[in-house]
Amino acid sequence: MSPSPLELQLQLLSFLIILAGIHLHVCSGDVGTAGQYTPPYLPTACYGNDVSEFPSSNLFASAGEGIWDNGAACGRQYLVRCISAVVPMTCREGQIIQIKIVDRAVSSVSRPSRDGATMVLSTTAFGAVANSSASSINIEFQQGLNQNQEMEQLSLKIVEEGIDLLFLELHKRKVNALGSRPLIIWKD
Repeated sequence: MSPSPLELQLQLLSFLIILAGIHLHVCSGDVGTAGQYTPPYLPTACYGNDVSEFPSSNLFASAGEGIWDNGAACGRQYLVRCISAVVPMTCREGQIIQIKIVDRAVSSVSRPSRDGATMVLSTTAFGAVANSSASSINIEFQQGLNQNQEMEQLSLKIVEEGIDLLFLELHKRKVNALGSRPLIIWKD
């Protein structure tokens, strides 16, 4: 049994959404520098001694003055990738991580490996994008959306484009959460 024209259109739409998502992660970011810092990480300028604000992945950072924004940077999520370093082959090619800002670099308990950096990554975050023996790297970064912002955007999509988008988005998130290959589920 061959797929109907509607099924083919939805499969094409799914492919285009995935393709767009891949391209969004590798372009149109700001460029800056990153250092790294080691424990102790507490207390922080953002959350004091509240360890529950740290992501369980340990992918977090302190904000440099350029992105600190009088404390508004606290809790912001950034997509970060290493683009170059003084020593060749320092960057882990193709590695993009999402970090959360939990502190201010100039006042962090642990001193950064590089003063004046755009952001100072935890040892785990730094090691995910670069060789951890490096003291600093050049990065491309882009502010990501937190869950509240994602829900606001999803709500706007529903209002503007109708309930069918909600169904598609919820299915996509369910598939992503399960880590399985997307299945096309048709709504009658």
